[in-house]
Amino acid sequence: MNMILFYIIIWAIFLFVLLPMILFMLYLFSDLYNKFYLNLVGRGNKWYQNLFLIPLLLFSWRNRRYLKKNSKYGENKKHIAIVLANNYFPENISSFGLDSVIRLVKYLKKKEKTYRIYNKVNSNKLKKVISNKNVTSLFLFGHGVRHGIKVGRNKIVYYCEFYNHPKKDLIAQFHCNHFGGKSLSEYGEKPIFSLVTDKMQRLPGIEKQIKELIKKNLIK
Repeated sequence: MNMILFYIIIWAIFLFVLLPMILFMLYLFSDLYNKFYLNLVGRGNKWYQNLFLIPLLLFSWRNRRYLKKNSKYGENKKHIAIVLANNYFPENISSFGLDSVIRLVKYLKKKEKTYRIYNKVNSNKLKKVISNKNVTSLFLFGHGVRHGIKVGRNKIVYYCEFYNHPKKDLIAQFHCNHFGGKSLSEYGEKPIFSLVTDKMQRLPGIEKQIKELIKKNLIK
């Protein structure tokens, strides 16, 4: 009887004291770990680099829940499109951070701008979004190069496929833009403003670009 009571006490301590403490610490240090991964470890093809993504999947639950809850705002047909491409492990979007997406979403809601998040975008869905006349501005998050964005483990959709896409107010390629070639904004009707770098990108750089867009009031 004493042993049974002892095990009950141990399990009670674990469930009601230790486990909540562990979960709270994970919650507290999730953002810190994300910055550590992006700035010190970096993403790559080495097996040990991808191992660092496993905790990120656990840490990102808050951000994922927020984006799922706020996947769209407003009822107008015309809207700003936020594209989250290639959203699977180990290419998970956590590898470049959801914080930047959330910052953008919060700003759009604050300014009461109609938007929609397109999650886990494949080739066909991406083509529909870019070709949609009701998409006024386009934010592309994922992995890619200047001339295209990755939508599958071995597939890249190249922007030259959209040589006559409808005009956008703004096009921002928040993915790596190295290896040269033309960006999406260089096809079709020229947007009012485009944001495309000529290099590989990391979370701090993307966050800085979004802050700059907000500061200059360039998101219409």
